[in-house]
Amino acid sequence: MTYLQSNPKISELYQYICVVAPFGTLLDNNITTTKFLLANGYPQGPMPRQKVPAWRPVACKGSSKLILSIKEQISTMQYDNSNTPDAGEISGSIICKAELDGCPDVQLILSVPSGYSPLDNFVIHSCVTSADTNPIMMQGPGISMATPMLSRKFRFSPLLEQFTVCSYTLSDLTFLPIRGFYQMKGDRVLKLLLQLKLDQNVKNSFEKCEIHLPFYHRGPIEKVDNVSPSSVQLSLSPDKYKLIWNIGQKFPTKSLELFLQASVHFNEVIPPLPEGFVEDSFCVGLNSYAEVHFKLSDYTCSGCNIDNKSISLFPPAKYKLIMSRECQSDVYKIWNSHGDVECTFPPPKKA
Repeated sequence: MTYLQSNPKISELYQYICVVAPFGTLLDNNITTTKFLLANGYPQGPMPRQKVPAWRPVACKGSSKLILSIKEQISTMQYDNSNTPDAGEISGSIICKAELDGCPDVQLILSVPSGYSPLDNFVIHSCVTSADTNPIMMQGPGISMATPMLSRKFRFSPLLEQFTVCSYTLSDLTFLPIRGFYQMKGDRVLKLLLQLKLDQNVKNSFEKCEIHLPFYHRGPIEKVDNVSPSSVQLSLSPDKYKLIWNIGQKFPTKSLELFLQASVHFNEVIPPLPEGFVEDSFCVGLNSYAEVHFKLSDYTCSGCNIDNKSISLFPPAKYKLIMSRECQSDVYKIWNSHGDVECTFPPPKKA
């Protein structure tokens, strides 16, 4: 057996180098393109009439489809304090995977209802050939809308692999998906109250929704009692330093409100911390928070959407369109109104 036979990865590396850097000159370091060429060889036949972008030198085989998704994460700090305003930010991205015959350009319109705050801080991929710098009011035949929409048009030459067309942020939030009120008092026996309300604008159908209540510098939880309401699904984390409230997939349909009351007991003697466990140095005494973890499908907190009737290919071609939206929490904290909080104050706005 030869050395190459016993070490197949060396042979793969040699083939890879022959494609990306023939004669020692680097031509293409795109892994997706290189793997395609190694598996299928170089395209045969006459040169294409259409100009081919450098990042898509090979064409897809099989049925054409265009996959577009909007993914958002929302972070918020809620303080229940008139001197400390609540803060929140949404970060989102438009992700594309184009398996299209040939090398067509894709054009789409990104829209937000006029009652929502406009998206800002756009970062656009280099394959985008044109984009609106400012949002405009959607109008014209063939555009379906129940309410006025602010829109931005994008045109791009898609890559062979999945990529982010653009990313954006939104810091001027018109509402928070879940508002909370958290009160906790005590030392070795804590009395806590947590109230939650789902905003009426939010889709009341979660993939998951959990509330985590961590307790630092008190040792593991000994027991939990006086839980109200009795139907609450409450559990301890494996290390016993955190309460987990599993809300499930829906808030009550009529009130959109939930609450939790409980007493949490700790041992008088605090044992050594488990290996690898790190306590929050700020969360001592009454400084504590509840953290919300949720995920929503077919929904965005910013209102951002892509009208499927606005999507066009140049030159025109038949394709299957797959679209999705999702929004999930990132750092979503509700601070104890009886303790201190971590916060920063933004600079004052100019008059």
